[in-house]
Amino acid sequence: MMSPLFFVCRMIISGLDCVHEVDVSADVLAVAALSFAPGVFWLWFFYRRDKLEPEPRSLVIRMFLIGMAVMLPAILIERPFADSKIVMLVFAAPLIEESLKFLAFLFFIYRNPEFDEPMDGIIYAIAISLGFAAAENAYFIVTSYLAPQIALGMSDPVWAFGMVWKLYLFRAFLTVPGHALWSAVWGYAAGLYKFRMRKGGRWLLVNGLLFSWLLHGLFNMMLLNFPPGALGMLILVPSMWIIVHRSFVSAQEESPFNVKSQDGKSPSDHLPRR
Repeated sequence: MMSPLFFVCRMIISGLDCVHEVDVSADVLAVAALSFAPGVFWLWFFYRRDKLEPEPRSLVIRMFLIGMAVMLPAILIERPFADSKIVMLVFAAPLIEESLKFLAFLFFIYRNPEFDEPMDGIIYAIAISLGFAAAENAYFIVTSYLAPQIALGMSDPVWAFGMVWKLYLFRAFLTVPGHALWSAVWGYAAGLYKFRMRKGGRWLLVNGLLFSWLLHGLFNMMLLNFPPGALGMLILVPSMWIIVHRSFVSAQEESPFNVKSQDGKSPSDHLPRR
């Protein structure tokens, strides 16, 4: 069976128009593995925040893999918008990517019995988004690693990695966790909606999606105007972290697992569901 890492490498190479005969060599696999590492790290980081009733690791990993699979249709749907960077990055990519991740969330996990508290909406949304981000990161990093070597008709792994390490660091500390932060917004809204923690009905989900699109679009818009956009990121990125931190705190405070049941029922039995 083809491993996810090998599959992504083959997909990347087949997507390079200038490639005719390129094999997946050890250096390409190494670069791809490094590209996946930030997604795995941030998944571990956020998973540790779910302290009251942690989700099954196997299910979280499954959502991560589903998020990886979502990346392929996202790239295909986004291709018609590639001629305009503004339309592509500021409007199309946020709308398409967050919507596909949200649809995967609704289809694969929303009705699962393990989704038994508002916090779970955040955790599973983040798992899907980081799977997406890990695959997307491998796509961009490996493409950036291979393209100049192919264009120049050479093979120099050290030189090629020297060309992409700044991009790698930027994506590892900003873009990859950014996907988790954007999706955590609608994940939190989905948790509140499912257990009727707030008034507003389905508008909770709509507002969560709209806000995630807005944050994603603003982030990409600042990328287009980089380095001047760095000033905006000094405000936007900390603000996103604060918003998601408050969502975690709120979800923990409202969790049924935060109090002991007095009637012998499971804490989650006290939550109304949709």
